[in-house]
Amino acid sequence: MNIERIQQGKALVRDKYIVGIEPRDKSHKAVIISPAGLPVSKPFGFSVNREGFLNFEKTVLSRIPKEYHSEIIIGLEISCNLWQTFSDYIQQKNKKADSNNSADNKTRSKFTLVNVSPMTTYLARGKRHSNFNKSDNRDAMLIAESVQQSNFIMPIYHEPIYQQIHLLSVYFSKLIDNRIKPAYACADLLDWCFQNF
Repeated sequence: MNIERIQQGKALVRDKYIVGIEPRDKSHKAVIISPAGLPVSKPFGFSVNREGFLNFEKTVLSRIPKEYHSEIIIGLEISCNLWQTFSDYIQQKNKKADSNNSADNKTRSKFTLVNVSPMTTYLARGKRHSNFNKSDNRDAMLIAESVQQSNFIMPIYHEPIYQQIHLLSVYFSKLIDNRIKPAYACADLLDWCFQNF
């Protein structure tokens, strides 16, 4: 089954340009590699908002030859929750393009999003370089190379109601944490003040 998944992944990325994205809090770093595995240009950054995402699209489409615009693979590392905003944007963009039944839709670019585990990136750092230090530009390149080697998983998109339930549970757990943290801080202070008792 694992071999079958790898073969499907290799078929998906064959002869396609790949964009590797290292997500960060305020801006993401990206690098584009050709089907041969060579970097197309220097890594670039884009901010995590609508304007930044539009700038990302413009930059990617300007650096990739037009004959490859029909499908571009985006490898996104799924660290913390930093990747979700960009993933949601690409998902909405693809839904909008799919729902458009015009003839112009065939000439539009399609971004296929795949997810890369942070552990894959961490282990790839040691293989390619002699150290495990983190560098966003280098990690974006490692993500793109991992996608080309079929070390990725396809994202799972749930119905909107399930996404809302998930967000509600995340917010609830944050509220609980915010309520419990002062109690722990108070207990630590009491332990420090009354060490002898």
